[in-house]
Amino acid sequence: MEYEKWEPYYQEILKDTGFSQKDDEESTAFIAQAENALPPEKATEILRKAIRGKTAVICGNAPGLRDETEKIRGIVREDGNPEKPDQEKQGKPDQEKQGKPDQEKQGKPDQE
Repeated sequence: MEYEKWEPYYQEILKDTGFSQKDDEESTAFIAQAENALPPEKATEILRKAIRGKTAVICGNAPGLRDETEKIRGIVREDGNPEKPDQEKQGKPDQEKQGKPDQEKQGKPDQE
């Protein structure tokens, strides 16, 4: 990706969503630092605490997005339980067995 070509689209996204570029860059740095410095379980725990009670969308629409989402170890749900992508595709069997309502955060990456 060449930022010079992407930047006008990025600025439009910021304008449309009302997000601040400064906050977006700080969030990106926070996630990258946790992801690179910690075991996945610890990084997930820190991220979960940072976004609990907030709306969060962490994704991009890059040509490699589908391949990248294949690497996702799980999805952090609002109720704090990690979920594997294969459970997500199969209709959340653990929730159905336990009778728990679906409390998954809206706005997760679209994997179509």
